[in-house]
Amino acid sequence: MTTHFAVTGPEYLLDEVQVCPALSEVTCEGYVVDDQGRRHLIVQVGAVRLHLGPDIATVKRTLQIVAAAMKFRPVPPPSEQLTDAVTWLLLTFHGTSGFDPDERGATE
Repeated sequence: MTTHFAVTGPEYLLDEVQVCPALSEVTCEGYVVDDQGRRHLIVQVGAVRLHLGPDIATVKRTLQIVAAAMKFRPVPPPSEQLTDAVTWLLLTFHGTSGFDPDERGATE
């Protein structure tokens, strides 16, 4: 599977994948930590996997690209659901500040 906006580093996967309440095809699988110790959210949007991060400004720009691409699908999600999914991802990314990678084993 191709990962867009890919970051090389150990992955810390959640025990249970988090599903976006607004758009079930959007999920959060965990985090990848880059060589500078910055966290990137591992997100699945349908068949596309991507890393979001390392900072909120970059996440916002990336989500603008993802949201625009989703609007050109054969059956795009309703705008309200798309907006709610983007908000959920922003809040999920923001919540990574309390994530302790030492609590779980990393996968390379």
